[in-house]
Amino acid sequence: MPNVVLSAVGNILKVSFIDDAGLKEASIELQPEIFQDDKIIDTKKFAEAAGGLLLSIDDKYKKRTVLNFLVSPEDVILKFVTVNKRDGEADTQILSELAKVLEGVKLEELYYSHSKIAPFVYQFIGIRKEILEKYVEIANFMQLPLNSAIPWILLLPRYVNVNEPSIFICEFDGHDVVAASELNGVFYVDVADRKSREKTTKELQKMIEEASVYKKTTPITKVFLLGNETLNLGSDFEVTKLIVPNGNLENAKGYELHLLYHYMLDLTRDTVESQTNLLNLLPVPVVYKKSPVGVYVASSLGVLLLVGGIVGGLMFLKTRNVPQGNQVAQNTKPATAVLSETTANVGQTAPSQNPITEEKKPELKREDLKIRIENGANITGIAAKTRDLLQKLGYTVTGVGNADVVGRQNTLLKFKKDKTDYKEMVLKDMEKNYLDIVVQDDLDVKSAHDLLIVIGTNVKGL
Repeated sequence: MPNVVLSAVGNILKVSFIDDAGLKEASIELQPEIFQDDKIIDTKKFAEAAGGLLLSIDDKYKKRTVLNFLVSPEDVILKFVTVNKRDGEADTQILSELAKVLEGVKLEELYYSHSKIAPFVYQFIGIRKEILEKYVEIANFMQLPLNSAIPWILLLPRYVNVNEPSIFICEFDGHDVVAASELNGVFYVDVADRKSREKTTKELQKMIEEASVYKKTTPITKVFLLGNETLNLGSDFEVTKLIVPNGNLENAKGYELHLLYHYMLDLTRDTVESQTNLLNLLPVPVVYKKSPVGVYVASSLGVLLLVGGIVGGLMFLKTRNVPQGNQVAQNTKPATAVLSETTANVGQTAPSQNPITEEKKPELKREDLKIRIENGANITGIAAKTRDLLQKLGYTVTGVGNADVVGRQNTLLKFKKDKTDYKEMVLKDMEKNYLDIVVQDDLDVKSAHDLLIVIGTNVKGL
């Protein structure tokens, strides 16, 4: 099912998708009563305009399309929060720190979450509720499954896969965006609209200088440039021009970020399943397979999602029965939990008090365990070799890739809570080749896999 990517900047609405014939794209100028000052005013008319564009390039789009919103950097709040393990629970420290740095914004006005990207460092992502709810309304009016709403600025560090401090400078539909990044996250963003104020090279350089020293004792010198080909930063910066996949296509001009978005959607499921996808910040109530087609995403939305089988547009709800109890409490409270560390007792039952009638545990089959493998060692090919080893033993490996943070020594096994029965089996199968193994049982229950393996450098015989 093709991914339609939709963006609106200035007063221009753009849609695109990629099929066997290549990139299909269209754009239209929106009237002020629909979209003004980079804000959606009328969601119904916005949906009608987007639907009209899709019809102009594919009159059968509704039968085979899922919707993805490309979110502008100015619509999201991106921060790094550092905690100290001696100062109590991480969640409490993070909320306390955010209360200090959120300028003019209250947490209760946001959908938000935070995930660990390094020891004691968390990436905070927040978006005003009214903005995200409008994306849901638009998909509702268009009667399309809502797959993702992703701030495109978060895709850039993942695309270049550089963990060291970097600056990204992007020119996008009349906007200059400067972002400071580290550990594949983003902790500083500055956006300037060249249409509303006269932009000079000196002004842009000032933005870059501010980003390079933001909370840094040593200025950032590594720069990635997308667009703005004439910008000259001098000898103080190491500049690399970004090449967007398929950016050489005849009709790619002006759709570079769309192409990057398409590429990242195809590259890894984590793009949609992590907190990078703002839809995963929505509190979701209990959903059953036999429920009606529509379901309220959150009581505050007041919107019924008509998404034809993908409930609420959240792909991870597509095939899961969500039990009552802990899961409901987690999903309906404010999203203060770290997504990468949230767990729930899914599928577990209390042990029998009568040993005579206690049922035997079902036989564990390797092929029933879905595994994702990530290279955290920065050793070329180590993830693929691990995949081959486990597949020969009968395990189901759903994918391999690079870890967000590389250079680790031990190998991490991160299980879902209800899959820890496999721990001894997996440890026994791996202990010969992986000398130092750490086990956790806090893999996000929404993950498509049951076990995440992050390979460290302490390996032998591979």
